[in-house]
Amino acid sequence: MCYSANASFWSAVILAVLGTVSLHQTKLWSLRMFAAIPLLFAFQQLAEGIVWLTIDHPTNFAHTPAIYMFLFFALIVWPTWLPISLLLAEKKTRARICLALLACAGLAVSGYAIMMLGQSTPSVHIGARSLCYDFASPANSWLQALCLVGYCIPTLVPFFVATLAYAPFLGIAAIIALGATLAFKFVAFTSVWCFFAAILSVLVIISVMIQQHRIKNEQDKS
Repeated sequence: MCYSANASFWSAVILAVLGTVSLHQTKLWSLRMFAAIPLLFAFQQLAEGIVWLTIDHPTNFAHTPAIYMFLFFALIVWPTWLPISLLLAEKKTRARICLALLACAGLAVSGYAIMMLGQSTPSVHIGARSLCYDFASPANSWLQALCLVGYCIPTLVPFFVATLAYAPFLGIAAIIALGATLAFKFVAFTSVWCFFAAILSVLVIISVMIQQHRIKNEQDKS
């Protein structure tokens, strides 16, 4: 997670179990990509556990690959995965159009992240008892703010566009997590934000189960 190797590995195990159960219980293919979110977080937390174990040995063969794996999920996967997964689960035309546009924005953010990581060698250090990832963040504060806004649009806004069960509550919870992260752990934003996001995985599972039940009831009535 963010505070120790043990916390990261235990959260990875729990999320892997939740993600496996979520996918097993999800019968509708349109919901499977969204239901897989906890499982993806499990891989991300596993990577951070390895980073914790090797933080004092940066020359360890697993250290740099683990950093890249964590940042791959944090910066590249989520801006694209979230809007596309909600797009696949969406039935209403207007919402689908908006989600498609947000998915395009997510692809742009992910593309920029790929370019940024490709032009630098990410490193990590411990700050405020959390892991702080250095990945060529811009020196100017206004550019940092612009990058943060660009990241938040495809990762937060889709929850308020989608008609998936309890999607707005997921969005509100994500905003609260983001606000808490910026207020208390800004130096370790990437790591701590993903800790809160992993907690949101439980809400994802609840949302998927309720959505399936809702669709089944609609099919029975028709």
